[in-house]
Amino acid sequence: MAYSVDLRERIVAYIEAGQSEAEAAERYGVHRTTAGRYMKRKGAGKRLRADKPTGRRRLIDTSEEKHLAVQLRAYDDDRLEQHCERWQKKQKVEVSIATMHRSIERLKFTRKKRP
Repeated sequence: MAYSVDLRERIVAYIEAGQSEAEAAERYGVHRTTAGRYMKRKGAGKRLRADKPTGRRRLIDTSEEKHLAVQLRAYDDDRLEQHCERWQKKQKVEVSIATMHRSIERLKFTRKKRP
């Protein structure tokens, strides 16, 4: 998790007031490298605000998880492959077995096997 902009500004102000990066890091509970990185960003004219996280968006995002939960309850005996096929037909989005598995785990859905 990123540190707040307020904390970043306090660290930079502390160092600009004449303290070392190591002292600032110890005082504010961050790593010395982090304090140095903030100073470098400030010196380069960049904002101290954290960058947006990288990565792809989820194919089954939190707004669609309720639809997945309905599908899981309605077809609780289906295998992952079958859920992927059903999702593609209904939502028009092709997902891998791994994606489906991660989404089901996020929902904390468990499956009881029937004899």
